Amino acid sequence: MKIRTTEHLYDFISADLGWRRKELSVFKGQVEKAEAGVRPALLRASIALLYAHWEGFVKNCAHAYLCYLASLRLSYLQLRPELAALAMRVRLEEFETTNRSLIHATLVRDMREGSSSRAKIPTSRDAVRTLSNLNYDRLCDILCSVGCDFSLRILSGPD
Repeated sequence: MKIRTTEHLYDFISADLGWRRKELSVFKGQVEKAEAGVRPALLRASIALLYAHWEGFVKNCAHAYLCYLASLRLSYLQLRPELAALAMRVRLEEFETTNRSLIHATLVRDMREGSSSRAKIPTSRDAVRTLSNLNYDRLCDILCSVGCDFSLRILSGPD
């Protein structure tokens, strides 16, 4: 996917949300028209449909955002730490699964010396991992991985 401008990113997200809203609205209309005996089954099905759209929308938006960031050709130094970690995910996973000091030292050396090099932000659909279970913790992890602030902030009125 090629997303090179913020306008293109906005258009992509708007279009993705638009068709999902339309489909959910059509389904809602069918539930409202359904006979009383069929309505409970349609309501249960609507929960699965709503979840599928929720997971798909989050995954598509995060993926589109990563494609946009990749097009900017930023260095590791220019990225938030969460995005730099995502860009280095494959190497970090290798680091974690091995006991080889050479791999550990190479990664640390590359982090120190290569911080001004161009980051390789992943743009495959697999880069955003919903794990088919987009609960609150998983959503927070995805938001963190793309550099979004997901902390809950309670807004109070003027003092």
